[in-house]
Amino acid sequence: MNKIAVWVLLLVFCAAYSQELPVLTGRVTADTLGVANVFVINRQAGTEVKTDTKGNFSIGIKPGQTLVVYSDNTVAREFYISADSFKNPPYVVAVEIKGFEIEEVVINQTITSESLGLVPKGQKRYSPEEKRAMSYKGNTRGISGVVNFFRGRLFLEKIKAKYAVKEVHLFALQRLYTEEQLVRDFSIPALYAKAFYYFAIDDERVVSMLQANEPGAVRLILAEVAMKYLDTLKEDE
Repeated sequence: MNKIAVWVLLLVFCAAYSQELPVLTGRVTADTLGVANVFVINRQAGTEVKTDTKGNFSIGIKPGQTLVVYSDNTVAREFYISADSFKNPPYVVAVEIKGFEIEEVVINQTITSESLGLVPKGQKRYSPEEKRAMSYKGNTRGISGVVNFFRGRLFLEKIKAKYAVKEVHLFALQRLYTEEQLVRDFSIPALYAKAFYYFAIDDERVVSMLQANEPGAVRLILAEVAMKYLDTLKEDE
C-alpha cells in the first residue's frame, strides 16, 4: 500500500472518529468574563477550536478525555471531562490571565493641572480655605446670603484662608482667651469672636508676647487690636 493511500485512510478514520464524539458546549472565562481567541483542544483527538468574542466554544470530546485550554494571554490549563461535564451547559472553564512585567517608568516632569491642559497656564490657584470663602462670597443674595452675613461665615473664612499658616499661635491665643472672654472684655460681637483670633495673630506684638508667655502684655495689646478689629468689621459691612 502506497503512502498516499495510508494518509487517505488515516484522514477518513480521524474524520469518522471525530464525528462520533459528542459535542461539548462551553465557555472560557476569567473573573466571570468571557475570554476571546483562546484555543480549546481535545488532547486525545488532536482537534481544536477557538473561543468567540464572548468566550464560547463547541468541540467534540467524550467522557474520559482531556480538554486543554491556552492562549498567549492566559495560563494553560487542562480539564478532565466526565459525563457530568455535559450537564447544564455551557461547561464553564475558568482560566487565569497572565501577568505582564513592564519596565520602570521615570517621570521627568511634574504632573499638574496646567500640564494636563485642565486649567490655563498661570491661572491663580486657591487653597481649600480660600475656595470655601469664595463660595460664601458668591452667595450673598436672598435668605442664604443674609444668614451667611449674620453668622460671619464669609468674614471668618477669609481670615482663616489668610492666616492658616499660624495655627500654633492661634492655638496659644485660644487657650489664653475663650470666645466668651473676648466678648466680655473687648466687646467683640459673639458672631465674630472666632474670626478675631485670626485677626489678632497677624499682629507681631501679640505673637511676640505669646512666645514670651506674657499673658498680661498680650491683654494690653489685644485691647488695641480689638479696636482695629471693630473698625474692620464696620468697613466690611
